[in-house]
Amino acid sequence: MKFFFKILVSLWLATAVQAESLSLVKGWNFLGINANLTLQELKTQLGDDNIIAVRGPDTTYKKTNLDFLNNFTAFEPKKGYWIKLENEANLTYAPIAYEDNSILLKEGWNLINPISNLTLQDIKGQLGSSLESIRGNGKVYKSSNDEIINSFVQFEEPYGYRIKVSTDSLLQFDNTQYRVYGKSLNKNVYVYSDEEANLAIYYPSDISPENKTPIILFMPGWSFSDDDSHLDYKSLLTFIASQGYSVFYVRSINELGAGDFIGKFEELLSMGDVPNHIDTTRVGVIGHSYGGGLAYSVFKHFATLDGKNWGENGKFIFTMAPWFAFDMTKDNFKNLPTKTKIVNVEFIKSTISDPRISFTLYDSLTSIDNKNKDYQVYDKEDAGHFYPAGERDYSLMQGVLKPLDALMDYTFYNKEEAYIDALGAGTDSPYNGPQTIREKSFYEQDGYHPCSGADDYIKEVLSNLGIDYCSIVD
Repeated sequence: MKFFFKILVSLWLATAVQAESLSLVKGWNFLGINANLTLQELKTQLGDDNIIAVRGPDTTYKKTNLDFLNNFTAFEPKKGYWIKLENEANLTYAPIAYEDNSILLKEGWNLINPISNLTLQDIKGQLGSSLESIRGNGKVYKSSNDEIINSFVQFEEPYGYRIKVSTDSLLQFDNTQYRVYGKSLNKNVYVYSDEEANLAIYYPSDISPENKTPIILFMPGWSFSDDDSHLDYKSLLTFIASQGYSVFYVRSINELGAGDFIGKFEELLSMGDVPNHIDTTRVGVIGHSYGGGLAYSVFKHFATLDGKNWGENGKFIFTMAPWFAFDMTKDNFKNLPTKTKIVNVEFIKSTISDPRISFTLYDSLTSIDNKNKDYQVYDKEDAGHFYPAGERDYSLMQGVLKPLDALMDYTFYNKEEAYIDALGAGTDSPYNGPQTIREKSFYEQDGYHPCSGADDYIKEVLSNLGIDYCSIVD
């Protein structure tokens, strides 16, 4: 391929994108992965002594068996497997695609690996009265149960499933129709970085002037040390690029405004051969914490009539636990392009920023139709303020990766099937609804950055914008 920056060849840092990676627990794991992993490959990755047993539909391996008693040699397509480990471990694999997108179910119980996600309604539509039961991923469906008892909704990778039918049946999957968002597309990813200037670009290896990529502008949280860099968000940035996008990362000097962000983005976007490899008709702005609040200002500069007016074929803003929007007035919010897609993710366990700030920002989006915006509350035990950061397994970041992946697909390529995960998963009433954040008094404790501002200087800056960030809840 043609290099992204002709004048910066010596600075390329090439790193292969992560293949699918799966965290396995101590004890039994029920897997359904699309890969032809051999027993020897499993031993190499998980540890020979760590694998206690493997059980498939008709093959078995047991560490204590004599060799001639074990007949498991490799995962077979479309079959599910139980793996028992002495200790937790990570399993990495390269998914394979199937030409035949169907699974033959025999009468009785079948241990299967779903090829892609298929909803219970789809399964019922195909199998009819033959479907008796489905078990897997801690979910159950039983035809004789009252609906309220059944918890199974759809197949999900990378889990195995037991499915019981009363007659031989064919279950068909359409891989083009169903896409599991939050999973890597396994494109090779390359990284250009200038550590001294705190600049970086993550981009897919198949980028070229003939295959331009949409632009993603990423702004991190407040910098606490000289060591902070793009590596603080390595997994998130790598994931985005693996979906076929170029991610431009800059870290600000921590002024209360987006000017430094904008200047550095302009520098990156005009450098070398970059302009010939990016699609300015598709642009997204992503920000976390301090960067999340300023995402609106950066978006205004690049994607509105008052700025560069990029994004005619798709534009979005994705914020995660954002802080104040120091450059935005009420009128600025009112004048955002109506077709902009906007998602905010708040974290239930955050102990840093008052979520009234993020909801004030969301409530200010009066020009954006409700169908084009969503306020999501991620309420899992690991949902702290720094949830988007770090170098972690993608399975541990689904609260961000899944809605973001779907939002990019929906915004840039009009994939209607992505709408629910992107813009239909949240709430418009985070203080009084199915997704809730804590009551106001909780965020007035010491240690938080309250909606009223952390100090007099910040209060003065905010007062000049005319936005009361504490007005949402009494």
